[in-house]
Amino acid sequence: MQGAMYIVLDLAEYLLRGCLFVYLLNGCIVPKDKWNKLTKKFTSLIVVVQFTVIRMLWNNLPALKRFLYGEKMMHVSSKASIVVIIFSMSITIFICFLLYDGSKSTILYLVFTDYTLSELTRFTLHSLFMLLMNGLIGIFNHMVRIGNDFVIRHVNECMNLIQLIWKLLFLSVFVSLFSFILKQLKKQFLMGDRKFKTTEMVFLAVPSIIGFCFVILLRSIMYSVKGNNVQFLMVDNPETYLLIPLIAALCISSILISAKILKSLVKHSEEEVILGTYQNRISDMEEHMKDVEHLYDGIRGMKHDMKNYVADLEALLYGHNAGEQLCEEEIKRYLDGLCTTVEQLDMQCNTGNPVTDVVISRKMREAQNSKIIFDCDFIFPKVLQISAFDLSIILNNSLDNAIEAAKKVEKAPYIKVSSYRKSNMFFLEVKNSFDGNLFYDPSKKVLRTIKEDTLHHGLGFKNIKNCVEKYYGSVEYHVIENEFVLSIMLQGMIEN
Repeated sequence: MQGAMYIVLDLAEYLLRGCLFVYLLNGCIVPKDKWNKLTKKFTSLIVVVQFTVIRMLWNNLPALKRFLYGEKMMHVSSKASIVVIIFSMSITIFICFLLYDGSKSTILYLVFTDYTLSELTRFTLHSLFMLLMNGLIGIFNHMVRIGNDFVIRHVNECMNLIQLIWKLLFLSVFVSLFSFILKQLKKQFLMGDRKFKTTEMVFLAVPSIIGFCFVILLRSIMYSVKGNNVQFLMVDNPETYLLIPLIAALCISSILISAKILKSLVKHSEEEVILGTYQNRISDMEEHMKDVEHLYDGIRGMKHDMKNYVADLEALLYGHNAGEQLCEEEIKRYLDGLCTTVEQLDMQCNTGNPVTDVVISRKMREAQNSKIIFDCDFIFPKVLQISAFDLSIILNNSLDNAIEAAKKVEKAPYIKVSSYRKSNMFFLEVKNSFDGNLFYDPSKKVLRTIKEDTLHHGLGFKNIKNCVEKYYGSVEYHVIENEFVLSIMLQGMIEN
């Protein structure tokens, strides 16, 4: 009866442990797409069952017990439990690799940290509960000494009841504390769809490795049997009643704090990226304002000088009427110069919108100053209710990248901008020559910046992507020999 009760308690503990482990996995990693829907529904159940079955077999299967404890199947040292932990962890890692999608380092970290935190939580409570057990046994011995008839007649039953109550209390407190710790870890670990870098995973894993090494050390020296004597670490060294839970609690804290620190650092870096995005937009607006000011100053200057222009023309016409032969040529040169002055005030590209006119004209001048051939066939989609400001962000960033790439081309660098509308969809294409060096990150399926400041560079494409997603569109790029092609599609709303 007693053995059956302990088996039931062990089964309950491993089932709860398995459920808590699945709770940690859900949201951090997802089942693989190759499994059918039926398997996905039972993925969590498979993990819980394997977790429970492996531990129950190690504890109750005679063949495995002989392997661990010898022919007599007696616990002669706490070292044997290390094999159970490592074997169970290895099987769990294998099952998770098989069932779940995501980076191997993330899966390894979650499984390894779950086992480490479980053992550390156990050792945090074990010393305190050993003191509780000693207290209960002390009370029991006192009742025997004073001659309590009931206790004396039911010595074995009373001892079994004390052990059962102790195990139930330990299991309840352990599960409650362990679930709280996992909840805190998951809260810090979840960072949306963000993929962890190798250095970040190392930063997270180091406290877990230290904690696991401490667990292995304790499992090696917790107790041993020599002859008829059982040597307990805590009995021989009473100070360990305090030191073990203290160190275990510090290890747990370091694991949680490292996750919290990393999340704070990631959040700070993302805020810097957002700040950089807004700074880019402000910079674009400042450039736009400069162009408008230049245009306004030119018009004001033309207005101011208009009387002088009229007076000069009148003088030239008077000389022409007086019969001066050179006046006709002077009038022609004067008018040509006046036309040139007026043309400088006009936009180099007329798109149908003053905002995109300014943006493309500015980029066209910048390209021409760098001896880059700039061909523009862009028309603003007036009827689609697409914001000129959003299109200016897309044009600014795409043309900045195109100019930067074309500058590296020695022979006939060029940029071509074209657009067209089809129903409620607007298509924009930017082509540019480049030197053929393209840095692609296959893990994230995106272009990787070649600049040293990877945090603040690469914002251009992110800005474009943010604007495109606002209109439920798409952005793609491909390479044809030494030509880079950026294709953008936006969905607008046709005005009634």
